[in-house]
Amino acid sequence: MKSINSFLIIITSIIITTSLVGCKTQKTMIDNTVVKVSNTERNHILTLTTHSPYILYALNNCMMGGLVKGNIPADELDDFQNKSSCIDPGLVSVWEIEQGKGTIRPIKNKMRLIVSAFLMKAI
Repeated sequence: MKSINSFLIIITSIIITTSLVGCKTQKTMIDNTVVKVSNTERNHILTLTTHSPYILYALNNCMMGGLVKGNIPADELDDFQNKSSCIDPGLVSVWEIEQGKGTIRPIKNKMRLIVSAFLMKAI
């Protein structure tokens, strides 16, 4: 039986503050986490809550890689920087808890990536 790996990212709100952990460290953390969760030998479910726009951008890049990885010619795949941290966007759920309302809403678009307007709020 094939195992199903999935992410659930819950955005509690976007609060822009000076990060204690740098953006490169957060990107590396997401890349490494996606590699581990994508291990098909075990069934993984990860729930992550964040305020960090760096985490969102890194996750979005992993999902975008999952969309395009199959279209990259084999001879160019070695140059694809994040080839090991690509993930099928269908395995990732991203939700926002709207500040002040307490309601939960998905923030992925029809391409199954994080909505651009939401990412722009995070800058």
